[in-house]
Amino acid sequence: MIFLNEVTVPEISSSQIRRELEAGTDPQVLVERGWLSLAAADFLRQNSLIQIWRELDTSTTNPPGAEQLAQGESLEARVGQQLLAKKLTLALAESCTGGLVSHRITNVPGSSDYFIGGVVSYAYAAKVSLLGVKWETLQKYGAVSSQTVLEMARGVRLLLKTDIGLSVSCIAGPGGATPAKPVGTSWVGLATAEGEWSRHFLLHGDRLANKEALAEKALEMLLEYLEKKGAN
Repeated sequence: MIFLNEVTVPEISSSQIRRELEAGTDPQVLVERGWLSLAAADFLRQNSLIQIWRELDTSTTNPPGAEQLAQGESLEARVGQQLLAKKLTLALAESCTGGLVSHRITNVPGSSDYFIGGVVSYAYAAKVSLLGVKWETLQKYGAVSSQTVLEMARGVRLLLKTDIGLSVSCIAGPGGATPAKPVGTSWVGLATAEGEWSRHFLLHGDRLANKEALAEKALEMLLEYLEKKGAN
């Protein structure tokens, strides 16, 4: 699978590459941007769009099996399958992505069987009043921090009474950066009854690209958790 090995910038999401190709961007331009290797560009030129979309839709840090590749399953569809199989429910708390993760989850038919709802808590006040994030946490660590996304994930899980709470927060750009937190600084939080985890990413696109990339990273983190749960 060429895109698992040949995307040279990990923070670039498959949706960004898809958008560029649909707009008619030559693969060589993506090579010059540092997004793809020459081998990936050659693959793009030699294969049909259907095969390319299948590759892109299944490009994650954990390579899917041959059957999944053949079916062209999206990341959000695979998340949904795992949630259904394990009889788990999901709630989302989004800040900088503005509902983009929820949008992707609900693109899957039947997602109401496991996706209970989401909260777009953009301002500090919304994080506090809706999700129970502590003012002290925001003042000490900021909205884009491990501490805050964990409180967001925990809060939305309790609010909507779900098995899993997933949260995202970032500095999408172009403003809002500090020396300690440059544009692209991003965090994902995951809360369950058995534990809570957070993960940091530094993204390198423009505002829209960073939002899309973070949504992708959040779904990847969720899928990783689901695939490991009960694997033993």
